[in-house]
Amino acid sequence: SEALKPVLEQLDIVIDLTYAPTPASYTLDTFLSTYNLTNDDASRYPFLTNSKVLRVDAATASLFPPIIGLDWFEDAIPHPDAVLADLVAYIVPEAIANK
Repeated sequence: SEALKPVLEQLDIVIDLTYAPTPASYTLDTFLSTYNLTNDDASRYPFLTNSKVLRVDAATASLFPPIIGLDWFEDAIPHPDAVLADLVAYIVPEAIANK
């Protein structure tokens, strides 16, 4: 993760694909620990300063506990237009707000 830090310093947004067996327990602190970062590092990383760490497991469903379905894999594929609109709204909110 040390070799990755110079790259992370250049990013405005990070899409974190780290596997989490229980997505609800994965927090920003988990992300920081995974990448050997601390809250004190936030000023070095634009995506932390602007709170722009995205996860693909934010929306889940558990019809058959303990099996958890991720909306990213179940809904994103048949609705790429909705995924793109969500990304645009997240990255450039004023682009959607002016519609």
